[in-house]
This record gives sequence, structure tokens and C-alpha cells, in this order.
Amino acid sequence: MTNETVPPTGGCPTWPGLCIDTEPGHLDHYNSEHEITDKRGERLFDVTFTQFTDEHGASPAKISIAGMGSEDYDPHEVRQVTAKIRQLLDVADAMADQVLAAEARA
Repeated sequence: MTNETVPPTGGCPTWPGLCIDTEPGHLDHYNSEHEITDKRGERLFDVTFTQFTDEHGASPAKISIAGMGSEDYDPHEVRQVTAKIRQLLDVADAMADQVLAAEARA
């Protein structure tokens, strides 16, 4: 699971720390690097950030919490998985806080 929300050097000036697109002048913003995988490496749960631009301008920024596929765990494995889910939800909260702060400044 990726928890880093700081953009690389030259990151997005519109959504620093959220958008991972480093192409200068890009209009669509996204980050889909936060996920938990199951034992087979398949996506179990993820958090994404998006803001797309269409003919009407920029759409509102969105945080998506998706997944929750199915996986069976032995009792001794459960706490490790639920800790990762809690950590991922903390990432979602941090993304939402950053969007709300930017909206408050606008």
C-alpha cells in the first residue's frame, strides 16, 4: 500500500500532494496509487482522487473509496489486514481534508 501524498519534484501545481500527473499544463487530475491487495495480489480495497475537466470546466474534486472484494483470512492474519484498511481510510481522510482546505481558500 502506498501512503505517500507528497508530489515528486515538478508535481501538479493545482493539487500538490494529491494529483500524481507531472505533465505540465495537464487538465485532468488523478491519484490511484493507494490500495490494499489480497493474498493473490488482486485489488481488495482502494482510495482514489480525481478531478476532470470537461466542456464546462473543472468538475468538483472527488475521493473514491472502492473495492472490498472478498478474501478469507485466518484469525492470526485479520489484525494485519484491518490495520492496513484503517491506514488506507486515514489516507482518504487526508485527501478530503486537503480538498476541503483548498476549497476554503478559493
